[in-house]
Amino acid sequence: MGPKTTPVANGECIRDHPGYLAGALKMYEGGGEEKVRGGTPTAFISYASQDAAVANSLVEALEQQGVRCWIAPRDVIPGSLYADGIVRAINGASVFVLVLSAHAVGSAHVGKEIERASSSVGRSSRFTPIQDN
Repeated sequence: MGPKTTPVANGECIRDHPGYLAGALKMYEGGGEEKVRGGTPTAFISYASQDAAVANSLVEALEQQGVRCWIAPRDVIPGSLYADGIVRAINGASVFVLVLSAHAVGSAHVGKEIERASSSVGRSSRFTPIQDN
């Protein structure tokens, strides 16, 4: 058995292999019946603002594969409190996807999102880090 690898989110990988991560997320949620539509998202996407292009490409690829994503600012309800929307989305999502980069490591907002997700019961097995080189 070869070494365990972590999917890397970059433009080429997302375009060429979007089903790889989508399949992994569907396994986490128990079969992948969730399709892109309104309602509870399958995946909460956490990223530093400097990585917005990578995060948006990731969301596009996942949603093309039928995985419903929640990403700020796109899915924040107009007129609602931004932080409350993020907390609700983290609590409601089946999987927490982190676009991992040097920017994310240094982001206080990403740190708070990780803390919130990890404090929920049973969330530790639902983290999916995606490394951005």
